[in-house]
Amino acid sequence: MTSGARSSQTADPVGHIDVNDIVFSLPDGRPLLGGVSLRVGDGAKVALVGPNGTGKTTLMRIISGELAAQDGAITRTGGLGVMSQFVGRTGEGTRRPCATCW
Repeated sequence: MTSGARSSQTADPVGHIDVNDIVFSLPDGRPLLGGVSLRVGDGAKVALVGPNGTGKTTLMRIISGELAAQDGAITRTGGLGVMSQFVGRTGEGTRRPCATCW
């Protein structure tokens, strides 16, 4: 086997993420996430899309372990990589948004 090639018999398994009934409220008490559940299976590619202020970044922070949910559970196997929402600047201080989890 050449360097960099991976045998299917020796490759590390791809992980998954289970999000079960996640609840999160803002510091002022307003509910942001209520009963969020989803599963990202082995090797799946997903996009988290929605209007501003609906909890996408908060959910990613909970999944990554950066923020604790008030209720519910997250189960992960395998690795998790998260890219910051604002990874750079373009033009005159304009931020370029990017959020990725795999």
